[in-house]
Amino acid sequence: MKKKTIIHLISHNHWDPAWFAQRKYTRKWLVPFIDNLLKTLSLEPEYKYVLDGQTSIIEDYFDQLKGKERGKKRKEMQGYVKGGRLLVGPFYIGSDWTLTSGAAQIHNLLYGHHEAKKLGKVMKVGWLLDQFGFPAQTWQVLKGFGIDSAFLWRGLGMDSDKMKSEVILASPDSSEILGIYIWDSYRNAMALSETKEIAKERIISEVKKLIPYALTENVLLMNGYEFDPGPDDILPIIDEINRGEKEEKFLQSTPLEYVEAVKRFVERHKVELPEIKGYLYSGRYAPVLCGVWSSRIYLKQANEKCQQALEKWAEPFSVFSWSVGGAYPFEKLSRIWRMLLRNHPHDEICGCGIDDIHRDNIYDYKEVLKAANEVGDISLKIIAQGIKTKSPALVIFNPSAWERSSVVQAVIRLPKGWKQFSLKDHRGRDVPFQLGRKREDKVEIRFLGEHIPPYGYKSYYLTQDQSSNPKIKDPVKSGDNWMRNSFTRVEINEDGSLNITDKLYDKVYKNVGYFEDGADSGDTYNYSFPKVDKIITTLGRKAKITLAESGPLFTRFKIEYLLNLPESLTKNRTKRSKRTRKYPVVSYVELRAGCPRVDFENKVNNVVKDHRLRVLFPTDIKTDHSYAEQQLLDVAKFPIKGETYPKDVPEGMLVAGRDTVPVATRPQRSFVDLTDGERGLAVISFGLPEYEVLLEKNTIALTLLRGVGWLARTDLLTREGDVGWEFFTPDAQCPGKFTYAYSVLPHPGGWQEGLVHYWAEDRNCRIRTVQTDEHGGKLPEEHSFLSLSVEGFNPDVGRMIEVKKTEDDEDLELSFVNYLDREINVKMRVGEGIKKAYRTDLAEEIKEELKLKDGVISLKVKGKEIVALRMKMKPRKLIPNSFTQATFLLPHSFPVEEDLLKVDAPFLVTPEDIKNAKERVREREKILLKKEKDLRYKKGGSPAEIQESKGEAIKVRRYLAEAKYSLLLTQKRWLETNEQVTDYQLQIADIEKEIEGIASQLARLRIEGRCAEFLDDYYKKAKDNAQNKFDYTKKLT
Repeated sequence: MKKKTIIHLISHNHWDPAWFAQRKYTRKWLVPFIDNLLKTLSLEPEYKYVLDGQTSIIEDYFDQLKGKERGKKRKEMQGYVKGGRLLVGPFYIGSDWTLTSGAAQIHNLLYGHHEAKKLGKVMKVGWLLDQFGFPAQTWQVLKGFGIDSAFLWRGLGMDSDKMKSEVILASPDSSEILGIYIWDSYRNAMALSETKEIAKERIISEVKKLIPYALTENVLLMNGYEFDPGPDDILPIIDEINRGEKEEKFLQSTPLEYVEAVKRFVERHKVELPEIKGYLYSGRYAPVLCGVWSSRIYLKQANEKCQQALEKWAEPFSVFSWSVGGAYPFEKLSRIWRMLLRNHPHDEICGCGIDDIHRDNIYDYKEVLKAANEVGDISLKIIAQGIKTKSPALVIFNPSAWERSSVVQAVIRLPKGWKQFSLKDHRGRDVPFQLGRKREDKVEIRFLGEHIPPYGYKSYYLTQDQSSNPKIKDPVKSGDNWMRNSFTRVEINEDGSLNITDKLYDKVYKNVGYFEDGADSGDTYNYSFPKVDKIITTLGRKAKITLAESGPLFTRFKIEYLLNLPESLTKNRTKRSKRTRKYPVVSYVELRAGCPRVDFENKVNNVVKDHRLRVLFPTDIKTDHSYAEQQLLDVAKFPIKGETYPKDVPEGMLVAGRDTVPVATRPQRSFVDLTDGERGLAVISFGLPEYEVLLEKNTIALTLLRGVGWLARTDLLTREGDVGWEFFTPDAQCPGKFTYAYSVLPHPGGWQEGLVHYWAEDRNCRIRTVQTDEHGGKLPEEHSFLSLSVEGFNPDVGRMIEVKKTEDDEDLELSFVNYLDREINVKMRVGEGIKKAYRTDLAEEIKEELKLKDGVISLKVKGKEIVALRMKMKPRKLIPNSFTQATFLLPHSFPVEEDLLKVDAPFLVTPEDIKNAKERVREREKILLKKEKDLRYKKGGSPAEIQESKGEAIKVRRYLAEAKYSLLLTQKRWLETNEQVTDYQLQIADIEKEIEGIASQLARLRIEGRCAEFLDDYYKKAKDNAQNKFDYTKKLT
């Protein structure tokens, strides 16, 4: 130990709002918990507490109070927050950082700060106790809010002989914050008052374990766990210890106090802290649970749709509408964002909760998407209504910060009596177009939209005259099984895979886009292969290939498979069943004029269980690394081979779970790329965050879905340890119909030279079209509201993050990131109406005023830097704040019902499942009876033996409660899918009452179980001591 050691105990409670129980239950527990906390703070003037870093749980608490009681409690809480004894914020919710966007993380911090400030003070610490890993830009985002430290548990993978509790966490722009690595978990001093007789020894035992890894005189103990019913009464315990210690000092502390103490020591003694750069996804000491990137893939797809609707359409175009006279729906957008963020806690977006929770998530996603689309659509229609048009017009909108040229697709409504028409731009030039399917007065049209202004629009006109459709310079040509443009040639093999030729290098990528299906005997946290697997692919299997549409602008092939896949795993889960089901797969492969990308639209009806479906892209590119987009256009360089972790761990570490095989699956936002430096192949996707690069031919494998039936299990071959609840979760099998969007992009050089990010945004964020009639207006026929340009680059190397109004509803706020690793000169054209411009931090606090000349802001931006700007704007009154029925948003295409997908699906829950669940309860009841009998016999044994038996009994009681809870959930799901059962709704209501009762038991049993682990560890060490107890009177040296 250092000459003097200061032991900081931080009291806290980690609160997962929806994991093993729905919010409608857990939010009820907040009232007695926070009431108990406030009572403790009033009775103990020195007591301090951390309210889990998220303010949404405080909202939920106050929402349940009425009238004067709410005001009284709020005032009381404000006093403790202002006094620094109750620490709240900085986040709104405890979000997962990997599966949500950079803009979502910024909003999470903005709302968290806003709510914490209303209570008196923001805890300026990154409280990241249980998140499943971190992208590299995490620390720059925190620093943008004035947060210069973070407490974290998962993701770090230092060698055990080099591991330290204090590190520097560095982002790609060189932003640095202090990292407090709580490698011994966030519960190593939990429930001390419940074991008062050995609390002192427990604390000292933990301190001895931690001291070798501390670089300063400060040692951290975490006094709390999950769903604690009230704060731990530790002040008397600390007083008692301090009376017996002369050199060591024990104190109840806060994250801020601990961080300041560490900083002071580091500065005073010139301590060099180890620096950790880049992403943090190591599961060496605490599992990062990589399978959550593909669990319940429908959640990831829904979340991406909602984020895009808000970030690309609702917010920016509401700003643009406001800038020319429209209304900005500030309150509505705030409500929508908060609803979306409440779906972002790691247990929810990751898909590792019970089915009921994720059904709630899907309901909320639908509500968010509907509301966000309404806001965005109204803004587009109001802008279109304000344009002076000269005939029926198509106004196309570009949501990117750069100019785009693209084949635009829409279903237009022909004016009454029109038999034929031409399409012209606003300068009267004929525009090439291609017609598709027609239904009544509606027809699918594709036309060449060229030079669409950044964050702007361009008008085209329908004219009733003899059809004039000029030829294009670079048409798509096709045959029975091939298509090509000037960039790419696609040949479709008999098995439906593609041979894609990059015409620039005359390089052929063979058998691209075939499907692979294998067993998954894992759970919602991790994929696992069974002991015996059967891999099925579409290679060599004849597919039905049809030319669905052909033209100079767009060609599309339809490829159909009807596979025979094993129905599920066998009952013992060691191999795939012999029984099979017909499994339909429909793929569309598309090529557009002027575009090097090959686009896929894939549809499946998932009617089998316990499997993983992937689409594979062999590359034959010689490289050891893949490049994958992360948040804020940071592109991570991942090794292709998975890491094998050494078995050694720090002495005394209680490992919650570990990967037992190398994990090579990786996360990505919208693309993964392989390159040898000269050429590359990228796979672009939407809402499909998991990929792996297989060593054979360096094949990119994109996960389409993982179907598993359990929240957590303990029999995986890929992971060891207890990571969650053993509940039956049939919805996690992902039954039903899915549609996937992904693309292949051959390109020169690396991802930057190949403009992969540009083509990814072009693919995933499509141009939208508003049809309107002839009318007057003050807006021009073509306009850019905002553009970002960088000298020497086209398209630009700045990626816009957000365009919105500030949280005080006064000014325009926008943020962007430089994805290059070098400094650039940026010009931001903001146009008329901007009076002043400022550079701000991400919290929207002004840092400096910027020069504004002719509507242009010029500034230098460091490599990988995130920049935020605030602008004073005087809106111009150029548009009406309404639109007519003749102005409407157009769909991209007609919906198509695929006949092949109309296959019978198995029942979600069967009587056999209920029978198995009941048998599981009976088995665990027998085990519990035996354990309790053993415990009675061991009453005269040693403390270690008695504690071991107690711990085993607690564990079995938890397992029994899990089994009962899982049975209730299974019975409820069966009733929901068999509505013909008499009084099924009354039966469900009765089951839900039982669910609520057992849920609270589970929370308590989990606390007791975790506490027992520490007691077992303590007594085992005590047993090795000759006196059968620790001699804690000795100094801790």
